[in-house]
Amino acid sequence: MDRKYKLLQDEKLSCIIYKKEQVYTAKTSGIKPIMEFLEEGILENAFVVDKVIGKAAAMLMVYGQVKEIYTPLISTPALSLLQQNNIPVTYEKEVPYIINRKKDGMCIMEKAVLNCNNVKEAYHILKEKLEHLS
Repeated sequence: MDRKYKLLQDEKLSCIIYKKEQVYTAKTSGIKPIMEFLEEGILENAFVVDKVIGKAAAMLMVYGQVKEIYTPLISTPALSLLQQNNIPVTYEKEVPYIINRKKDGMCIMEKAVLNCNNVKEAYHILKEKLEHLS
């Protein structure tokens, strides 16, 4: 685990996906790389190392059927969702919610799906939100 997290830090990556013999990386922050990996079918049965996991990222990972997750920082709603879906997650720190980039409130993506419990519905909400922000 330490080696995988060290790679995340050393290469300044936002996430790493380990699937069989393949390694996929992303430097883009937010949920965009997870959305892209999901849409490419890469998440299924993969081990994910992600810098920060809020409920939005967790919803996409559940929808994509990841096998296991490691993160230094996870929100309480994300942890609860992953535990409910029996996805093993190792984390360093749990926080009530992920803070937005302005550091003045909740992450807009986490806020968008905070009260959503359907991963397919969350996928569509988040996809629309990402397209709107682009």
